[in-house]
Amino acid sequence: MSGCSDDASAVSVLPYHWSPRKGGSILAKYLKKREDDHFKVLKDLQEATSGVNEEIESKVRILAENLLCEINNNQHEIDCVIAEQDLIEGAPPAENHNDVLNKIESAISERLQEISDFKEEALRLENERANGLRKVLHDHFGRLVAVHHEPPKELFRKFDEKIYEINKQLLSNCAAYNELEEQLRAKANQSQIKARSYINQLRLGVVINNRGRSAIQCDKKEININKRSKSAKESIKAISSAKLSLTDTVELDECINRFSEEYRNAITNTYEAFLKELSELHKQIGVESYIQKQICCANEISILERKLTKSFSRLSEVNFQSAMTINRDLSELVDCIKMMQKSLLAVGNQLKDTYTLLHEASHLWDAHMIRLALAQKLTMAAVEDLATRHDSVEQASDVPFNIALEQLMTASDVDKLQQHYEALDVLLTRKSEEYVQHGDIEMSRLEEFIKLREPLTNILQAEFDLFISKYPIASYGSAEDEGEGSVRETHPRIHTLNMRLQTSIARDIFQTEVEEIALKNWRNGFLESFRNSLPLLSEKLENQVRSWIDERSVPLKKRHSFKTLSLEVRKERIAVARDLRLAQLRNHENCFESHLGAINELATALPTEVSQLLTFDTPGLYPIREWAERIRTGMDELKETSVDDEVKRLKMMSYATRLANHRRLFEESSVSIVESTKKLIGQRVQIARISNIRFVSHLKLFSEGGNHSATEAAKMCAALVKADDIVEGCVGRALDALNHRRVDLLSQADQLIHPLKTIAEDVIKETGKGLENVQLLDKYNVRNPSKGTLYFATTHLIFVDHEMRKETWILLMHISSVERLPITTTGSPLLVRTKTFQSVFFVIPRERDCHEMHQTLLRLSQPVHIEELYCFHYKSTPDDLPKSAGWNFFDIQTEYQRMNVPNEHWVLCNGNKDYELCDTYPSEVYVPARASTAVLVGSASFRSRGRLPVLAYLHHNGAAIARCSQPLSGFSASGFSAR
Repeated sequence: MSGCSDDASAVSVLPYHWSPRKGGSILAKYLKKREDDHFKVLKDLQEATSGVNEEIESKVRILAENLLCEINNNQHEIDCVIAEQDLIEGAPPAENHNDVLNKIESAISERLQEISDFKEEALRLENERANGLRKVLHDHFGRLVAVHHEPPKELFRKFDEKIYEINKQLLSNCAAYNELEEQLRAKANQSQIKARSYINQLRLGVVINNRGRSAIQCDKKEININKRSKSAKESIKAISSAKLSLTDTVELDECINRFSEEYRNAITNTYEAFLKELSELHKQIGVESYIQKQICCANEISILERKLTKSFSRLSEVNFQSAMTINRDLSELVDCIKMMQKSLLAVGNQLKDTYTLLHEASHLWDAHMIRLALAQKLTMAAVEDLATRHDSVEQASDVPFNIALEQLMTASDVDKLQQHYEALDVLLTRKSEEYVQHGDIEMSRLEEFIKLREPLTNILQAEFDLFISKYPIASYGSAEDEGEGSVRETHPRIHTLNMRLQTSIARDIFQTEVEEIALKNWRNGFLESFRNSLPLLSEKLENQVRSWIDERSVPLKKRHSFKTLSLEVRKERIAVARDLRLAQLRNHENCFESHLGAINELATALPTEVSQLLTFDTPGLYPIREWAERIRTGMDELKETSVDDEVKRLKMMSYATRLANHRRLFEESSVSIVESTKKLIGQRVQIARISNIRFVSHLKLFSEGGNHSATEAAKMCAALVKADDIVEGCVGRALDALNHRRVDLLSQADQLIHPLKTIAEDVIKETGKGLENVQLLDKYNVRNPSKGTLYFATTHLIFVDHEMRKETWILLMHISSVERLPITTTGSPLLVRTKTFQSVFFVIPRERDCHEMHQTLLRLSQPVHIEELYCFHYKSTPDDLPKSAGWNFFDIQTEYQRMNVPNEHWVLCNGNKDYELCDTYPSEVYVPARASTAVLVGSASFRSRGRLPVLAYLHHNGAAIARCSQPLSGFSASGFSAR
């Protein structure tokens, strides 16, 4: 393409989806090399990306293995602490209880810190991975743009997709690490709860052993009593030593067994009802609707009372029905039934108190959770309101950013591009400060929730104090225990029963007493544990509030990090857009400068090239210098050798004729070269104009799908108009230089030929028989005739006018007639007419000379024999052309090969090898490839003299010119049709 300094510049100005229809090997190799370079850069990019990922993954793997080791060591330390407490005989000391719990909590805190450090280090590595991938992508993106294999817009789109994938991978990995942190923290909290529970069980288990019954087993259906109280042992001993007073042993045993069975069933039903309600309470703990509706436990208590009453009535009915069948010791049996009812009532009351205690204790914390949830909802509503307002402000600020980015991508020059980039940089800096300010405001609004910790703590502390005052710790053996409905009230009366009643009933009643004591011990242990946990209430609430703030701050931090990440993406985007636009502007500038440079170089070098183009050595210019040297050599040989004067005169006349012919041929060839040079100049100027038009056609604005701005296109068009004016000016200078050079060459040729011509004329004058003072009359200028000398040459009649330095040459074979006219006062006229319609009128001073001239001309112009012609007497010199010259100037096979014949459409026909088809055609002719021999013979028969259509000329685009004669007519055509 014209106007480009090298192949890369030429390819860069081509359309992006251009492909050569028929290109050369150089262009194909260049395009292949550019494709190979593109895939090599992509391979380097993939290897660099894999290297970054492998490095980060190895670091993360090492980090995870270290964390796993730390967690295992931490759990081992906790297990060791629990094992040390478990090895202590008896109850662990009370002063060591808090120390053990503090050790466990410290170990859990260390584990949580390790988890937090692991998360921070992992997030740092993920950010390092993302930054490394972005850097690798940015470095290789510049190389991809420099290769020019794909359009910059396509590369920019792929770059955005890669950046998006990197950011998406970063967010996904960060979310995975956050989820992993939550799971590890949950497992750590579970380990802490299990350890504290085990330590508390060890502590409570020791106290219960001292009391004789474990309070932990109060909610089980099957109670195994390992130890009994002292009073129970004494009662059993008294029952075993007593004797039954009933006479009918079999009937009494049956009655006692029925009483015992019904008593045990009543106790079992009571415990089952208690456990069912307790399970329902456990399921409804933490449920908001249940918390709001079931603040008191009157319904559950009424259910327990109904089941106890049902058990009492069933026991009374059975006992009395049984008693009616017994005739002896009826009063003792009735007392025994009453004792059973009192024992059952005492157990029921204890279960109701236990359930009431648990119900109120559980709903104290549930009420606190309701208050806390309400405060959290209000705080989050305020934070979300702030976030919504901040988002609306940030979305409004996106409009000027998009406008500035569009201005950056359509900048007309480098200065404006830098201005728009700096403006965008300032805008993004302000947005970054705005994001930081909004994030601080949202976090500060969330941190205000911590101010609610103190009032919430005071309210919960007051409720706990009221609960403790409502349910004090009761001591065993107090007046309350000795009142009506207590199991101990039955001890004295059991000793008065007979042995059979004491043995069967006392066992069940004493077991109920043990269970009542276990319930009271469990209640006291629960209240003691509840009271001991009050000092930790403030810390618990503080941790609760702080953990909630930390949990809710994570989405805010993520949101802020997303915004910061979007700013980084925008910064990378405007940097890439700036680099892309800068590359486009530089590419446009380089192409335009290359184009203008080529035009200016053409305008500067064209006159010089044209002036240097026309020299004596120019191909196509007649070699007058060589011929002059040959004639000079021949003249020198004539001077050096002794030659007859007539021969010398003939030689000199031949040289004179040749010099004139050489001069004429040289001038004609110079005219031809000048014309061809003018055409060449016109072609080059036309190519330059076409290149300008093509360059302008490639200037597509952004609205047309191009990448040129209106200002840039206007500047280029104005510069191209000026360049076109420069080219027009250079054409005139080139033509002037060409004409001047031609005049100089003609002058040099005259200077070269004139001395030789003068020598030839002098020799002709010295040796020839020229007629002096001969007048040459001109019919247009009769009054001023030319005077000179008339010479005879071997082939010409020469008239030389010495004053005007003019020669008139008449070829003797061109003379048609010679006529002598009547003599005049000035001399004898002689009229010579030629076959070229030329008439020459000579006036010879003497009549004798005129007669001799007339006879000589008649003899030479009209020879009697053909052997008298000059050609039969001419002997060539070694410097002349050989006689065979000219026979090989034209070769028909060479001409057809130049036209790429034969080919798939035209083939050689051998039918005219012996001139059988047409005697006026060459022996080798080319015909259409699809024409058969019969068609060719028929076509020759149909044409005049057998001149069938054959190929005469074939253009490179496939157009052909064929020659033939007209078809036959009349009887000949009819005969052909008949055949």
